[in-house]
Amino acid sequence: MIEMIEQDGYLSTLKEMSPTSGGISAKTYLAEVLWPDGEVIESFVKLFPVNTRIKEIINESFGFLLANSANLRQSSRAALIKLDVSEFSIDTSTDSFAQTNGFVYGWVTSSLGGKDLKKVYLKNPQEIANDEAQQIISLLDSWPNFKSLVAFDDCIGNIDRNIGNLIFIKKDDIGIIDHGQIFGVIDWQYESIDPTFNCTNYMLNAFKAQYNGTIIHPAIYQPILDVAARNSSFYDKDKVDIHGCITHIDQTIGSNLDKKIDDFFNYFEVRFATIATRLPHALAA
Repeated sequence: MIEMIEQDGYLSTLKEMSPTSGGISAKTYLAEVLWPDGEVIESFVKLFPVNTRIKEIINESFGFLLANSANLRQSSRAALIKLDVSEFSIDTSTDSFAQTNGFVYGWVTSSLGGKDLKKVYLKNPQEIANDEAQQIISLLDSWPNFKSLVAFDDCIGNIDRNIGNLIFIKKDDIGIIDHGQIFGVIDWQYESIDPTFNCTNYMLNAFKAQYNGTIIHPAIYQPILDVAARNSSFYDKDKVDIHGCITHIDQTIGSNLDKKIDDFFNYFEVRFATIATRLPHALAA
């Protein structure tokens, strides 16, 4: 479930995050947030630019709901939060929603693992040396859910998974954040989505890198297909609830996506149905 938090739920800013620690496509704040059940939690709040706000909120919502369905480690809570235009210096002259309402919607997730748990937010890929990259690939390979993440990113068409949006809590415990670019495109507001297109899957590339260009036997990648089949059954079970949640968010933020929502769900269903034929081609590429 994705919750709704009013303006008075944003209590205080603890830190504005740098682009290398959680904020590239949005301004990201570590903040104290009062959640609807009365609990005050250190949380990450994203404030998106007006031109990508709808896309980012819808993508983050889908990513959170489907990762939850697939039982991947992520923040335990997510919500839309109303952010006051004066408190966040939002230019209402270029933002009709902000001008009309006096607030905009941001995206908030509870801090993964709690404030007392040590977490490592890694640098972005372009800032990491080759030897560091090899160490990270080794860590991913030892992570029990690595193949699950490969299958998940294939399903949602995540073209922006990188080590900067993986949180290394401990050797065998990695959490995922940030689903801003899914459906195989940078921005579906301006690009058509094609569920049959094998977009770049960086986790699949990391999986391939372990084998140094040699042909990968089907028995080695079969676990990815098995996870995808399992996730498909979970998705079928949760689809009605996910659809209801996305429809509610669409109405709340005034995006009026209508048929586009059906296209999004069709994307996932085609991805699940075709992975057994697409994956071998992607591994051979």
